[in-house]
Amino acid sequence: RICERIDILQRKTEKLSTVISNNDSSSGPSELINTLISARQKVQLQFEDRLRLINAQIIFYKSSEQVSQMLDTLEREYRTVEDIHEKLKIYNDDEIQKILADRLEQLDENKHSFLRACTVARQKSDLFHKYALRNAANLIKPEAYLKPLEQKIKNVSTILKNKEDTVLNAWHHRKKIIDEYLQYISFKRNTDKVFVWIDEHDECFVSKLEELDINDDGYMDFVRALK
Repeated sequence: RICERIDILQRKTEKLSTVISNNDSSSGPSELINTLISARQKVQLQFEDRLRLINAQIIFYKSSEQVSQMLDTLEREYRTVEDIHEKLKIYNDDEIQKILADRLEQLDENKHSFLRACTVARQKSDLFHKYALRNAANLIKPEAYLKPLEQKIKNVSTILKNKEDTVLNAWHHRKKIIDEYLQYISFKRNTDKVFVWIDEHDECFVSKLEELDINDDGYMDFVRALK
């Protein structure tokens, strides 16, 4: 409706300008036309600013809602108690390492994704605030309009920031569990190798030690070779 009124005003202004220029050479009508044109341009700019504000507001709230839902889902996922040992006991150590490595990779991708989404939400917040400031400049009492709007933006942004921090903490906790289990699997594999080696070489190893004098250079060479 505002666009229609602006278009009507523009057409009437142009028509009036043509009629006056053809029938009157005085400057008064021309000044009136210039005033009307200037007023129309100002109204049009204000309308465009208001339209940008509305679009920025819609995008901000929609983006914030989507990010909030995503963070809630991730928090529930990361907070879920999981018995990794029980779940992976049907696999051998090599398979477990591959599974957990894939999990860590996916976990890292998820982290980058939700942090990027939170950054985009903050950018939408800044854009919304920018257009709110621009629109407030056209009002008689800008503070009365701007203050509650800024408070709403701050409230939503604070909620998202708190959720982001919560999910980030949960993410670190989940990653720590996987890292520790990977360390356990690595230690277990090395221990198994040692036991296998001992089973295969224990008699030879013991007999060799018995042959060597602890103070002899050959003993130290033998120990270094084992390392």
